[in-house]
Amino acid sequence: MSSRNLIDEIQLLRSISIIFVILFHFDLLGFKGGFVGVDIFFTISGFLITSIILKEKNFSFTEFYFKRAKRILPSLYLVIILSLFFGYFFFSSLHFDRLVVSSKFSLAALSNYFFYQEAGYFDQNKLFKPLLHTWSLAVEMQYYIFWPLVLIILKNFFKNLFLPIFFILIISFSFSFLYSDRTDGFFYFTGFRLYEFCIGSLIFLILKKKKFKNDYLFYLGFVA
Repeated sequence: MSSRNLIDEIQLLRSISIIFVILFHFDLLGFKGGFVGVDIFFTISGFLITSIILKEKNFSFTEFYFKRAKRILPSLYLVIILSLFFGYFFFSSLHFDRLVVSSKFSLAALSNYFFYQEAGYFDQNKLFKPLLHTWSLAVEMQYYIFWPLVLIILKNFFKNLFLPIFFILIISFSFSFLYSDRTDGFFYFTGFRLYEFCIGSLIFLILKKKKFKNDYLFYLGFVA
């Protein structure tokens, strides 16, 4: 599988995930599986971030974090500023105050924990949460912060990274499965989503070891 084909297929998966999310949030065609789009994004991120870290011979934490910030923060700032601007004119004082608080948490890459606290009894209509979607971005940003350090440490102790990453996957999936029915908003936590990133990491390790001459793996992953 060539690098060009791989990039095209990743872009296709991203497009599919965006379509899923749009259909779900706008309640189009009775679509109920919108969160699958988020799962796809996390898996893609696990694949790409792991490949970036392991492919570089002299990995630089500073350069890595700078590139991620350069790519994410400008758009995030713009969304927050526009949300505050329109929220000031159209929201009640109560909803605007909550928007201000959610903005601060979004800037700190902690909005997933903020919206977790609002889940259940204190939940509000999503129309009054213009920054609700930043919970997934917060999960990604937290992953960007700690995953490079985790991989570098694992590289120093294991020649083959497949087993330790698979072990992390099992732990994360187990907690996600156990707590899915016990707490509202469990899916906001990075630890409960980590197994999805790990799936992407393992796919990269598999592709690194074996050269696939066809696209069967892509179609298998899409069906899964």
